[in-house]
Amino acid sequence: MWAVEEQKTGEMIGRVGCWYPEGWVGFEIGWTLRGAFWGNGFATEAGKASMDYAFRELGQWEVISLIRPDNIPSRPVAEKLGEKLVGNIELFGSDCLIFQITKDEWEALV
Repeated sequence: MWAVEEQKTGEMIGRVGCWYPEGWVGFEIGWTLRGAFWGNGFATEAGKASMDYAFRELGQWEVISLIRPDNIPSRPVAEKLGEKLVGNIELFGSDCLIFQITKDEWEALV
């Protein structure tokens, strides 16, 4: 994951990027931003760059994003990245929605 800074102030506003620890469900693009910066397109912009990196540089053929059902603001981000809801999973005692996109689907969008 990478630190995300607001360009005009240089202030760190969160983290976005690739995440695939051993035993994880799939190659994930994730994001977490400070609430004051939600709704400004930062997660979507950084998510697109992360997805581009995952597919073009790391050779991934599929990317997921795991989102808790009560995390309403993250669902539209996943959808703007082209991901579709494909299922759910219990992870560390919490339910998570699985959003997913394949490389072919992503390439059709860019």
